[in-house]
Amino acid sequence: MAFADWASRALLGIAGFHSRAVSSSGGSLQVIEGQGKGPIPTVLLLHGLGGAATDWMPLMAQLRPVARRIIAVDLPGHGLNPDLPAGKFLEAEADLYEVLNELVGDDPALVYGNSLGGIVAFRYALAHSDKVGALMLSSPGGARTTEADLRQVLACFDFRNRSDLFNFVRRVFPSARFSVPLVAMAMSVRLSRPFVREFIQTTSNRDTLSAEQVGQLSMPVLLSWGTAERVFPPSYLAFFREHLPDHAIVEEPEGYGHSPFLTQSSKIARRMKRFWVDSGRPLASA
Repeated sequence: MAFADWASRALLGIAGFHSRAVSSSGGSLQVIEGQGKGPIPTVLLLHGLGGAATDWMPLMAQLRPVARRIIAVDLPGHGLNPDLPAGKFLEAEADLYEVLNELVGDDPALVYGNSLGGIVAFRYALAHSDKVGALMLSSPGGARTTEADLRQVLACFDFRNRSDLFNFVRRVFPSARFSVPLVAMAMSVRLSRPFVREFIQTTSNRDTLSAEQVGQLSMPVLLSWGTAERVFPPSYLAFFREHLPDHAIVEEPEGYGHSPFLTQSSKIARRMKRFWVDSGRPLASA
Protein backbone atom coordinates (compact mmCIF):
# COMPACT_ATOMS: atom_id res chain seq x y z
CA MET A 1 0.00 0.00 0.00
CA ALA A 2 2.92 2.35 0.73
CA PHE A 3 4.21 1.64 -2.77
CA ALA A 4 0.80 2.50 -4.24
CA ASP A 5 0.75 5.74 -2.26
CA TRP A 6 4.19 6.70 -3.52
CA ALA A 7 3.15 5.78 -7.07
CA SER A 8 0.08 8.05 -6.77
CA ARG A 9 2.31 10.85 -5.52
CA ALA A 10 4.60 10.31 -8.49
CA LEU A 11 1.64 10.64 -10.87
CA LEU A 12 0.54 13.79 -9.08
CA GLY A 13 4.11 15.04 -9.41
CA ILE A 14 3.94 14.58 -13.17
CA ALA A 15 0.71 16.61 -13.11
CA GLY A 16 2.47 19.45 -11.27
CA PHE A 17 1.56 18.65 -7.66
CA HIS A 18 4.34 18.16 -5.16
CA SER A 19 4.56 16.29 -1.87
CA ARG A 20 6.42 17.50 1.21
CA ALA A 21 6.54 17.28 4.99
CA VAL A 22 5.42 20.34 6.95
CA SER A 23 6.84 20.66 10.46
CA SER A 24 4.87 21.40 13.61
CA SER A 25 5.83 21.60 17.26
CA GLY A 26 4.85 17.94 17.65
CA GLY A 27 6.51 16.55 14.51
CA SER A 28 5.60 16.82 10.85
CA LEU A 29 2.76 15.92 8.51
CA GLN A 30 2.76 14.99 4.83
CA VAL A 31 0.93 17.25 2.39
CA ILE A 32 0.40 17.41 -1.36
CA GLU A 33 -0.09 20.80 -2.98
CA GLY A 34 -0.32 22.41 -6.37
CA GLN A 35 -1.28 25.60 -8.18
CA GLY A 36 -4.38 26.49 -10.17
CA LYS A 37 -6.01 29.50 -11.79
CA GLY A 38 -9.43 29.71 -10.15
CA PRO A 39 -11.23 32.30 -8.01
CA ILE A 40 -10.82 30.49 -4.66
CA PRO A 41 -7.54 31.42 -2.93
CA THR A 42 -7.01 27.96 -1.37
CA VAL A 43 -8.94 24.68 -1.26
CA LEU A 44 -7.93 22.45 1.65
CA LEU A 45 -8.90 18.75 1.47
CA LEU A 46 -9.29 16.46 4.51
CA HIS A 47 -9.82 12.72 3.94
CA GLY A 48 -11.66 10.05 5.90
CA LEU A 49 -10.68 7.24 8.25
CA GLY A 50 -8.11 4.96 6.67
CA GLY A 51 -7.68 7.37 3.76
CA ALA A 52 -4.75 9.42 2.48
CA ALA A 53 -4.05 12.65 0.68
CA THR A 54 -3.57 10.72 -2.57
CA ASP A 55 -7.28 9.76 -2.50
CA TRP A 56 -8.01 13.27 -3.70
CA MET A 57 -6.12 12.79 -6.96
CA PRO A 58 -9.26 12.80 -9.22
CA LEU A 59 -10.63 15.94 -7.56
CA MET A 60 -7.31 17.79 -7.39
CA ALA A 61 -7.02 17.71 -11.17
CA GLN A 62 -10.54 19.12 -11.51
CA LEU A 63 -9.75 21.94 -9.07
CA ARG A 64 -7.11 23.56 -11.25
CA PRO A 65 -9.68 25.99 -12.81
CA VAL A 66 -11.33 26.48 -9.41
CA ALA A 67 -8.57 27.49 -6.97
CA ARG A 68 -5.17 29.17 -6.89
CA ARG A 69 -3.84 26.63 -4.42
CA ILE A 70 -4.98 23.04 -3.90
CA ILE A 71 -3.77 21.27 -0.74
CA ALA A 72 -4.45 17.73 0.48
CA VAL A 73 -3.19 16.58 3.87
CA ASP A 74 -2.39 13.14 5.29
CA LEU A 75 -4.22 13.24 8.62
CA PRO A 76 -2.25 12.14 11.71
CA GLY A 77 -1.74 8.38 11.71
CA HIS A 78 -2.66 8.13 8.00
CA GLY A 79 -0.94 8.02 4.64
CA LEU A 80 2.82 8.45 4.90
CA ASN A 81 2.61 9.76 8.46
CA PRO A 82 3.74 7.44 11.28
CA ASP A 83 1.20 5.62 13.43
CA LEU A 84 -0.03 7.42 16.52
CA PRO A 85 0.01 6.04 20.07
CA ALA A 86 -3.35 4.73 21.19
CA GLY A 87 -5.96 7.39 21.89
CA LYS A 88 -3.82 10.30 20.70
CA PHE A 89 -5.75 11.48 17.62
CA LEU A 90 -7.45 14.42 19.34
CA GLU A 91 -4.12 15.55 20.81
CA ALA A 92 -2.50 15.24 17.36
CA GLU A 93 -5.16 17.56 15.93
CA ALA A 94 -3.40 20.49 17.64
CA ASP A 95 -0.31 19.74 15.52
CA LEU A 96 -2.55 19.35 12.47
CA TYR A 97 -4.09 22.79 13.07
CA GLU A 98 -0.61 24.28 13.33
CA VAL A 99 0.27 22.82 9.94
CA LEU A 100 -3.05 23.88 8.38
CA ASN A 101 -2.61 27.45 9.65
CA GLU A 102 0.82 27.62 8.05
CA LEU A 103 -0.48 26.22 4.78
CA VAL A 104 -3.52 28.51 4.58
CA GLY A 105 -1.62 31.68 5.42
CA ASP A 106 -3.45 35.02 5.39
CA ASP A 107 -6.21 34.23 2.88
CA PRO A 108 -8.95 32.04 4.41
CA ALA A 109 -9.49 28.74 2.60
CA LEU A 110 -12.43 26.70 1.45
CA VAL A 111 -12.09 23.61 3.66
CA TYR A 112 -13.63 20.39 2.30
CA GLY A 113 -13.89 17.41 4.63
CA ASN A 114 -15.27 13.93 4.03
CA SER A 115 -16.25 11.39 6.73
CA LEU A 116 -13.58 11.61 9.49
CA GLY A 117 -12.20 14.59 7.60
CA GLY A 118 -15.61 16.19 8.07
CA ILE A 119 -15.43 16.18 11.86
CA VAL A 120 -11.81 17.39 11.66
CA ALA A 121 -12.96 20.21 9.37
CA PHE A 122 -15.75 21.08 11.85
CA ARG A 123 -13.31 21.29 14.75
CA TYR A 124 -10.74 23.24 12.76
CA ALA A 125 -13.41 25.75 11.71
CA LEU A 126 -14.48 26.19 15.33
CA ALA A 127 -10.92 26.60 16.62
CA HIS A 128 -9.58 28.75 13.77
CA SER A 129 -12.53 30.47 12.13
CA ASP A 130 -10.24 33.18 10.75
CA LYS A 131 -8.57 30.56 8.52
CA VAL A 132 -11.80 29.05 7.14
CA GLY A 133 -13.52 31.25 4.56
CA ALA A 134 -16.12 28.58 3.82
CA LEU A 135 -16.78 25.04 4.98
CA MET A 136 -17.92 22.29 2.60
CA LEU A 137 -18.70 18.88 4.07
CA SER A 138 -19.45 15.56 2.41
CA SER A 139 -21.05 12.87 4.61
CA PRO A 140 -19.24 14.26 7.67
CA GLY A 141 -18.70 12.20 10.76
CA GLY A 142 -19.14 13.52 14.26
CA ALA A 143 -22.92 13.59 14.65
CA ARG A 144 -23.88 13.03 18.30
CA THR A 145 -26.86 10.71 18.14
CA THR A 146 -26.78 7.45 20.10
CA GLU A 147 -23.98 5.18 21.18
CA ALA A 148 -25.74 2.39 19.25
CA ASP A 149 -25.57 4.43 16.03
CA LEU A 150 -21.87 5.07 16.56
CA ARG A 151 -21.09 1.42 17.26
CA GLN A 152 -23.00 0.43 14.11
CA VAL A 153 -20.94 2.86 12.03
CA LEU A 154 -17.63 1.76 13.51
CA ALA A 155 -18.59 -1.88 13.00
CA CYS A 156 -18.62 -1.21 9.25
CA PHE A 157 -14.90 -0.48 9.45
CA ASP A 158 -14.20 -3.40 11.79
CA PHE A 159 -14.43 -6.23 9.29
CA ARG A 160 -13.86 -9.79 10.48
CA ASN A 161 -13.65 -11.66 7.20
CA ARG A 162 -13.55 -11.22 3.45
CA SER A 163 -17.33 -10.98 3.17
CA ASP A 164 -17.42 -8.12 5.71
CA LEU A 165 -14.71 -6.31 3.78
CA PHE A 166 -16.48 -6.66 0.42
CA ASN A 167 -19.74 -5.47 1.96
CA PHE A 168 -17.94 -2.43 3.34
CA VAL A 169 -16.55 -1.53 -0.09
CA ARG A 170 -20.05 -1.82 -1.56
CA ARG A 171 -21.37 0.46 1.20
CA VAL A 172 -18.77 3.10 0.37
CA PHE A 173 -19.24 2.68 -3.40
CA PRO A 174 -22.82 1.47 -3.91
CA SER A 175 -22.56 1.91 -7.70
CA ALA A 176 -19.06 0.52 -8.09
CA ARG A 177 -17.77 0.10 -11.64
CA PHE A 178 -14.36 -1.21 -10.66
CA SER A 179 -12.88 -4.39 -9.23
CA VAL A 180 -14.27 -4.72 -5.72
CA PRO A 181 -11.57 -7.25 -4.67
CA LEU A 182 -8.74 -4.87 -5.67
CA VAL A 183 -10.27 -1.92 -3.81
CA ALA A 184 -11.04 -4.20 -0.86
CA MET A 185 -7.40 -5.30 -0.67
CA ALA A 186 -6.20 -1.68 -0.59
CA MET A 187 -8.75 -0.69 2.05
CA SER A 188 -7.91 -3.76 4.12
CA VAL A 189 -4.26 -2.71 4.36
CA ARG A 190 -5.10 0.87 5.29
CA LEU A 191 -7.76 -0.02 7.84
CA SER A 192 -5.46 -2.62 9.44
CA ARG A 193 -2.95 -0.01 10.61
CA PRO A 194 -2.59 -0.22 14.42
CA PHE A 195 -3.72 3.36 14.97
CA VAL A 196 -6.83 2.92 12.81
CA ARG A 197 -7.77 -0.29 14.63
CA GLU A 198 -7.34 1.46 17.96
CA PHE A 199 -9.45 4.39 16.75
CA ILE A 200 -12.29 2.06 15.75
CA GLN A 201 -12.21 0.24 19.09
CA THR A 202 -11.93 3.25 21.43
CA THR A 203 -13.98 6.06 19.85
CA SER A 204 -17.10 6.98 21.80
CA ASN A 205 -19.84 9.60 21.71
CA ARG A 206 -17.64 11.78 23.91
CA ASP A 207 -15.49 12.32 20.82
CA THR A 208 -18.38 13.54 18.64
CA LEU A 209 -19.73 17.05 18.09
CA SER A 210 -22.29 18.58 20.40
CA ALA A 211 -25.35 20.37 19.07
CA GLU A 212 -23.98 23.61 20.52
CA GLN A 213 -20.68 23.24 18.65
CA VAL A 214 -22.38 22.58 15.32
CA GLY A 215 -24.55 25.65 15.77
CA GLN A 216 -21.54 27.92 16.39
CA LEU A 217 -20.19 27.84 12.83
CA SER A 218 -20.05 31.41 11.56
CA MET A 219 -18.68 30.98 8.03
CA PRO A 220 -20.70 29.84 4.97
CA VAL A 221 -21.44 26.11 5.30
CA LEU A 222 -22.51 23.59 2.66
CA LEU A 223 -23.26 20.04 3.77
CA SER A 224 -23.67 17.42 1.04
CA TRP A 225 -25.31 14.07 1.92
CA GLY A 226 -25.87 11.86 -1.10
CA THR A 227 -28.99 9.77 -1.61
CA ALA A 228 -26.73 6.70 -1.94
CA GLU A 229 -25.02 7.18 1.45
CA ARG A 230 -24.75 3.69 2.97
CA VAL A 231 -22.07 4.03 5.70
CA PHE A 232 -23.61 6.63 8.03
CA PRO A 233 -27.23 6.28 9.22
CA PRO A 234 -30.00 8.81 8.44
CA SER A 235 -29.87 9.97 12.08
CA TYR A 236 -26.52 11.65 11.33
CA LEU A 237 -28.07 13.79 8.61
CA ALA A 238 -31.03 14.57 10.87
CA PHE A 239 -28.65 15.75 13.61
CA PHE A 240 -26.88 18.15 11.27
CA ARG A 241 -30.13 19.42 9.76
CA GLU A 242 -31.45 20.22 13.21
CA HIS A 243 -28.38 21.87 14.69
CA LEU A 244 -26.46 23.59 11.88
CA PRO A 245 -26.88 27.38 11.86
CA ASP A 246 -29.69 28.84 9.77
CA HIS A 247 -27.32 30.08 7.07
CA ALA A 248 -26.03 26.55 6.34
CA ILE A 249 -27.03 24.85 3.10
CA VAL A 250 -27.88 21.14 3.15
CA GLU A 251 -28.05 19.25 -0.14
CA GLU A 252 -28.81 15.62 -1.01
CA PRO A 253 -27.29 15.01 -4.46
CA GLU A 254 -28.84 12.15 -6.37
CA GLY A 255 -26.63 9.06 -6.53
CA TYR A 256 -23.77 10.39 -4.39
CA GLY A 257 -22.35 7.82 -1.98
CA HIS A 258 -20.06 8.10 1.02
CA SER A 259 -16.99 9.33 -0.88
CA PRO A 260 -18.35 11.07 -3.99
CA PHE A 261 -15.13 12.97 -4.72
CA LEU A 262 -13.79 9.75 -6.24
CA THR A 263 -16.67 9.31 -8.68
CA GLN A 264 -18.19 12.79 -9.05
CA SER A 265 -15.05 14.93 -9.01
CA SER A 266 -15.99 17.30 -11.85
CA LYS A 267 -19.43 18.01 -10.33
CA ILE A 268 -17.95 18.63 -6.90
CA ALA A 269 -15.32 20.99 -8.29
CA ARG A 270 -18.01 23.03 -10.04
CA ARG A 271 -20.12 23.10 -6.88
CA MET A 272 -17.15 24.33 -4.86
CA LYS A 273 -16.59 27.23 -7.23
CA ARG A 274 -20.27 28.23 -7.24
CA PHE A 275 -20.51 27.93 -3.45
CA TRP A 276 -17.50 30.20 -2.90
CA VAL A 277 -18.61 32.82 -5.41
CA ASP A 278 -22.26 32.80 -4.30
CA SER A 279 -21.13 33.18 -0.68
CA GLY A 280 -19.49 36.49 -1.55
CA ARG A 281 -16.07 35.39 -0.35
CA PRO A 282 -12.98 37.31 -1.55
CA LEU A 283 -11.67 36.09 -4.90
CA ALA A 284 -8.06 35.13 -5.47
CA SER A 285 -5.92 37.99 -6.72
CA ALA A 286 -4.45 37.72 -10.21
